[in-house]
Amino acid sequence: MLPNVIVKGIPSINRAVINKKQGDESKHELLVEGYGLKKVMTTPGVDFEHTKTNHIIEMEEVLGIEAAR
Repeated sequence: MLPNVIVKGIPSINRAVINKKQGDESKHELLVEGYGLKKVMTTPGVDFEHTKTNHIIEMEEVLGIEAAR
């Protein structure tokens, strides 16, 4: 069923990939390429507590300086 899922709605996201987590075949994660941490975190169905980014400036703008550290 996962290969047929269409991910859309955030124009700043260029690409999305569904990845199986190692060690647990029943868990998957969605990897996205682009910007828009706040929009991704507030998307229905997204677990905002486990959302990450490697863009430090965007992390600081959305979650504050302590999160960016």
